Amino acid sequence: MRAGHTSPDMPLPLTAAPATLLAALGAAAIALSGCGAALPEPSLRNIAQVQSALEQAVLAAENRHGTAYCPTDVPAIKDQVFSCVVEIPGSAPAIYRVTVETPQGFVSYIRTQ
Repeated sequence: MRAGHTSPDMPLPLTAAPATLLAALGAAAIALSGCGAALPEPSLRNIAQVQSALEQAVLAAENRHGTAYCPTDVPAIKDQVFSCVVEIPGSAPAIYRVTVETPQGFVSYIRTQ
């Protein structure tokens, strides 16, 4: 059994005093409130667009075609930062720092290498 969770294998006795039962229920409510408080943020839905924009940036800057790779599970949280790599055949990869500007998926990016 993990700390902070209740188990059906350890039910409260039905004969417990009301004060003991209330205290136990209060402690369980506090423990469980921490379990569901951290819901996952929705991920960016436009990662393919971000990758395409980075590929176009490399093409415009270097007149070379590359393939961009970004993480697919980036939370759509303002100011979230992540990195993407653009593989360029016959050249060193281009690395970009991407910043989420809005939860709707607008991002900014800058080449770092």
